[in-house]
Amino acid sequence: MTEPNIGANAGAGAVMDAIDRLKGYFSDYEPDMKSVTYDYRTGTSEMRLKITVPNDRARRYGDVKIPIKEGYRIQETISSDFNTVDALWQQQDGYWVLDPTDLPNDDQYRVTLEGDVGSDVFSRLITLEASDDPIQEGGVDQYWIEALIKDPKTLSEIYEELRVNNVNLTVNVGVQRCFSTAIPDDVIRVFKRTMNLIDASNTGDFYDVKLAHKLREGTRDKVNVSEGEAANLIRSLASTENLEEYISIEQPYRREEITTETFKHNVLPETVAVDISTNLSLEQKAANGWLEFQKDEYTEHIRKETEDLL
Repeated sequence: MTEPNIGANAGAGAVMDAIDRLKGYFSDYEPDMKSVTYDYRTGTSEMRLKITVPNDRARRYGDVKIPIKEGYRIQETISSDFNTVDALWQQQDGYWVLDPTDLPNDDQYRVTLEGDVGSDVFSRLITLEASDDPIQEGGVDQYWIEALIKDPKTLSEIYEELRVNNVNLTVNVGVQRCFSTAIPDDVIRVFKRTMNLIDASNTGDFYDVKLAHKLREGTRDKVNVSEGEAANLIRSLASTENLEEYISIEQPYRREEITTETFKHNVLPETVAVDISTNLSLEQKAANGWLEFQKDEYTEHIRKETEDLL
């Protein structure tokens, strides 16, 4: 999911406009906006509304209406004693409509709606920031991470509870310098000259191919294993198993997957994508912290794992 990048002031206004429109859809028995939970990862939401319907003669007049919003559906209706109500919601002129006389003898009900949420909604609700350029200190690369709810004060006046779960960010951690520093020069030279041979072969120039082949053979004998075996070893060093002890994240963040997109094109990994997540709420309005990469220790780990290649 693409990270939102919309200003906080504009976002707050958009949120309030959307909420005002939603509240305006209800007639006769207007619900309280109780709580809403979003799941950033799955792009879904659950809204819980409290509806007060007096158990008296007034029930004979008016209906309870909820707008039919694309992607949303009424999941359940329950009474104040937590019993499921077999409420007969009907679609009518763009609304879910309920005749209150069909309700049991209770004054308060909770209606749960579930639906899909587009990225534009999250752009209006939250701001995400993950630094691309780390602060380097004592052999450690530090990446600043921030996630926050826009205008929580206004939202708290409407919702008793608002949560945004599984907020995902991706931090691109640079590892190329670790590999180029730790791997023996002769091993790197073999890979470079192999690439030169491939490039020369693509041009079809016989002299260039012959020269590139000769240079490659001059360094190939210095490596104890095949190029394929060496490449597999190097790539494996950027796996989650080899990296996880060198990457840490401050709470309230959780580290998820570590992936490397550069494997398809290069022997030496350039960056690894570290997926992290957190939860936001009106109580936990912001999540700030550092992701730390123990660069020097990881470089030494690579050095030890590749020293037998020669």
